[in-house]
Amino acid sequence: MGLSIGPLLVRDQISLASLKGKRIAVDTYIELYQFLRSMPVLTDRKGRVTTHLSGLFYRTTHLLSLGVKPCFVLDGPFPDITKHAKVDNRSVAPRTGSTITPDIMGSTKTLLQLLGVPVIQSPSEGEAQAAHLARKGQVWGVASQDFDSLLFGAPRFVFNLTMAKTRKVRGRTELIGTYVYDLQKNLKHLGISREQFIGMAMLVGTDFNPGVEGLGPKRALELVKRYKHRLDKLFKFVPWRYQYTWKEVYDCIRTMPVTNRYRLKWKAPDVEGLVDFLVKQHDFDEKRVRNALQKTS
Repeated sequence: MGLSIGPLLVRDQISLASLKGKRIAVDTYIELYQFLRSMPVLTDRKGRVTTHLSGLFYRTTHLLSLGVKPCFVLDGPFPDITKHAKVDNRSVAPRTGSTITPDIMGSTKTLLQLLGVPVIQSPSEGEAQAAHLARKGQVWGVASQDFDSLLFGAPRFVFNLTMAKTRKVRGRTELIGTYVYDLQKNLKHLGISREQFIGMAMLVGTDFNPGVEGLGPKRALELVKRYKHRLDKLFKFVPWRYQYTWKEVYDCIRTMPVTNRYRLKWKAPDVEGLVDFLVKQHDFDEKRVRNALQKTS
């Protein structure tokens, strides 16, 4: 649901070091998209893009050096309902656009396997799969750049799982913090249930529907509180003018396919395999690669 609902939520700022010993499920597509759109384009001697490999390698080795245990969840096919929806491209582009090519995805999987971190293929939405792991207590939280994992029931959502302290936004330098959003704390803060939370997000707009025109987060919260658990009456009241029903979107979110076919097993990075892959095949600097790997041991 992008970031529009963020101002209504409460959060705690944390340091990456405070995540030591914790398992974190990473929304891989969002992370790759972030690297590819925000970093300078890097290529090897054959002209193959390596921007994502650089970002992913140094961020992941930094997390491992801090004792964080990341696992990486990959998206499957996007839900069919969205073929009718004019959704927010900023939110959906990483999953439905052409930025992340098969070659980029293939090299990403190779890198993660050599780093010894679990890679989980979702049957559909990666954040739904990551939230599934979190609900089962197999990971502490879900790391992403939007709030969909909370819609899918993740107990904790980690925003800005990054080494960077600043970033450029429209020519200005902004400070970056890492934050944790607790689902139950936020439901209590808002005074609503998870079902109402989903309804509120649908009014504002999610990855699966564009929202109701003219409704902002505060008004959406007022409406779900007024109608309480009668979402059917709520969506009769608002101008829902789409080719699909509100119930289809709601059920899509509540019943997103997930799988239990995965193994959460971390291994030591394959140092020589990584040197061969990054240095010999993709022209990375060997000294920098070995230094980063040395910090993980």
